[in-house]
Amino acid sequence: MSEPNSKPTLLCVANWDSNVGYAWWLMESFWVKIHAEFSTDYEVVITYPSISILPAAIHDAQIRTTAFDFGVNKLANLAQHLRFIKQHNVTAIYFSDRPTSHWSYLFFKLAGVKKIIVHDHTPGIRTRPTGLRKFLKSCRARIPLLAVDAAIGATEYVKDRLINISCLPAKKCFAAPNGIPITEATQNPPLDLRAQLGVAAETLLIVSTGRANLYKGVDFALDVFAQLVHQQKCHGFHFIYCGDGPDLEFLKTMAHSLAIGNHVTFLGRVNNIDQILNSCDIAFHPSRGEVGYSLAILEYMRAGLPVLVSSNPSVCEATQHLKDGLIYQEGNLQDACQKMTQLLSDGQLRQSLGNQGKRAIVEKYSLAATHKALIAALQKTLAE
Repeated sequence: MSEPNSKPTLLCVANWDSNVGYAWWLMESFWVKIHAEFSTDYEVVITYPSISILPAAIHDAQIRTTAFDFGVNKLANLAQHLRFIKQHNVTAIYFSDRPTSHWSYLFFKLAGVKKIIVHDHTPGIRTRPTGLRKFLKSCRARIPLLAVDAAIGATEYVKDRLINISCLPAKKCFAAPNGIPITEATQNPPLDLRAQLGVAAETLLIVSTGRANLYKGVDFALDVFAQLVHQQKCHGFHFIYCGDGPDLEFLKTMAHSLAIGNHVTFLGRVNNIDQILNSCDIAFHPSRGEVGYSLAILEYMRAGLPVLVSSNPSVCEATQHLKDGLIYQEGNLQDACQKMTQLLSDGQLRQSLGNQGKRAIVEKYSLAATHKALIAALQKTLAE
């Protein structure tokens, strides 16, 4: 990284190595957009804890980068952060998934940082504070030197969580609802996936994607399929799971122990997910927590797949029951089986839900709309 110029710096802080992979493509798109919109007034810089391979999007945008771990967990490493802020004339910091109040923000602001912004993408449901705990959180969230100047939720669900759980003033909270490119999937033709899997041509393919851990609810999905096979004698489907992770071998063993191995394939991490989705018939997202919805659900909808999700409010925000998907009662095996059977048995319903899902992506969940909301929130915050 060359020496900074005379402009103030808007620092974008990455939480992982530069080559962490596909999981951070959305954040990378945010940084590229921030650079395009604010580089006239700011020197936009991305700091990574380490830099191995720079992502193509960041390289092509010619955004300045540096290797520096901006996570402050103890006073001992505060001094180097303050030197960095002074050296690079950092006046605004854009964090992802950091606390909305933190003792380090006091020192950052005293060192010259005027605006601290946090973009919250963390999944799951939080317990709403009450009584004294709510009062204390509200007080802390209103101390200017300790609290962020703005918090951006990855969905409306997260924005509401910032207000009601983190107790931030509503005027500080924004939503930039996650979206995806609306044309990308159509550029990838479907595969002859049934032939590759060795299943009959009339077999209905059910797909799920994500990190292979139990929080994503894949074990619940396997219980659903075991019920369909052994109790309802339903054999005309095959479940495909795309993704790797710490529980992958456990899930494979579970599928074998449930005697549904012939109905399940774990593909691991794949590089052609759009082609796979375009080759499937139904999407199942049994996750135990998201940010209101997940990018995977949007990808299913873009591919025209009817989506089955749970009633967990951190999961089902993008799904309208019987309009662009089906919602089952969270944790209710019988209800999930009934809804899946409904999708398997009704081709017209699958087509109707899938078509409406495609329309919803264009109308509500495009990446362009996400970028527009993000930039508007940043502009308002930086101008104040």
